[in-house]
Amino acid sequence: MTAEPSAGAPTNLGQLGIGLPGPALGPVAVAGQHRFAAIVSGGQYTCALAPAGDAWCWGNGARGRLGNGAIENRAVPVAVSGGKLYDALASGWNHTCALTTAGDAYCWGGGAALGDEGGKFSVVPLALATSAGFERVSAGDGFSCVLGNDGGAQCWGDNLQGQLGNGSATSSPTLVAVQGGLALGRLVSGAAHTCGLTAGGDAWCWGANSSGQLGDSSTASRSAPVPVSGGLTFETLAAGTAHTCGLTPLGEAWCWGADATGQLGDGGTARSVLPVPAAPTLRFARIAAGGAHTCAIDYDDIVWCWGDNRGGQLGDGTRAQRLTPIRVSGQ
Repeated sequence: MTAEPSAGAPTNLGQLGIGLPGPALGPVAVAGQHRFAAIVSGGQYTCALAPAGDAWCWGNGARGRLGNGAIENRAVPVAVSGGKLYDALASGWNHTCALTTAGDAYCWGGGAALGDEGGKFSVVPLALATSAGFERVSAGDGFSCVLGNDGGAQCWGDNLQGQLGNGSATSSPTLVAVQGGLALGRLVSGAAHTCGLTAGGDAWCWGANSSGQLGDSSTASRSAPVPVSGGLTFETLAAGTAHTCGLTPLGEAWCWGADATGQLGDGGTARSVLPVPAAPTLRFARIAAGGAHTCAIDYDDIVWCWGDNRGGQLGDGTRAQRLTPIRVSGQ
């Protein structure tokens, strides 16, 4: 998940990793000739996993976001401290969590997402106290969630809008079980909401819902999982600050929630409390969501983006807001 400032173009703090001041309105190569197998973005910073599992981060170093033992911004990738090898990453606004191949969870950065109540932060990865056997991880703004090998979800951190899913609005520095007994295979978090998929492709969401990002036909926040309306089944999900998108088994993109900058891709700017089709003529293999924009890769490996473009995040060579998908430049 990524979150972005509510107004103005995103500030350049080195989050492109190109070693030079930004922005870049089209794709540019990250410095260092690195090769990565997975990549996530947080609050003006980026982290990635090399094929071997070593983690690298760059951009905004405040509150230990980069996990390299320092708080300075870095315009090129720096290795995360500790020498651990990971096979999953998730970034929130100012913290990142990662899972080792053994299912142990480590987090770095700031706030309650690290299991403390004092607003502390860590510049190096810290092990989650009860961390064995996790298979998925997601991170929001001040909270995180994990899935066990039985598909059960647990969360910790901020909970004022029910984002921990345990039926309360009380924050917790330790893991609490998400209500409902759902067995989930995927998990994504936005600023203050989380959605997961069952083995059958049913989507369930909980947490903040003022923009309809839970997709349950309402704008009421939910402290326990509710099913996404519409009877759709999904193979994957993506969550932005206050919108959510999913891909069906046929590659159709559907989105719901906030749409002020066109991040739902349906040609308008009105929020939707139900899933609406994005680019109905296109079929996608993968999808990701930023603070207020969305990108997806089609079956020909062409990248399409839509939504907020004030910082050039759509990669089409302009700063123009796009209400429907547009191809990233250079393809």
